[in-house]
Amino acid sequence: MRRISFGTHDGRRLFVPEMPEPEEWAPTVCASGGIKPGVHRSRTPKANEMGYKTRAAFEEMRRSQGLPDGFELPSFTVAGAVKAVGNGVLLPLGRAVARAVRQAMEAVEVS
Repeated sequence: MRRISFGTHDGRRLFVPEMPEPEEWAPTVCASGGIKPGVHRSRTPKANEMGYKTRAAFEEMRRSQGLPDGFELPSFTVAGAVKAVGNGVLLPLGRAVARAVRQAMEAVEVS
């Protein structure tokens, strides 16, 4: 489970719209380079089956997180890229949270 903390001095809340259910489910991507068990979308090898923090693990994690083909973190080692992607959330969820934060902060500026 991922948790998001947001706070303001005046107690505003985030209103993140309900996310649509994905067509295919995949296990959770973890910063350790492993993937927590869950309902698999297919029987393709998962990162923890391919070896700890490998290029193949990064590519599987990138795909599972919804990042585009060719997404790279050029200044990171493979192990660092695995950790960074594993600490993130699905790209659509990250975008929804970012919009909610922007809307909450813009509401103050207008007031």
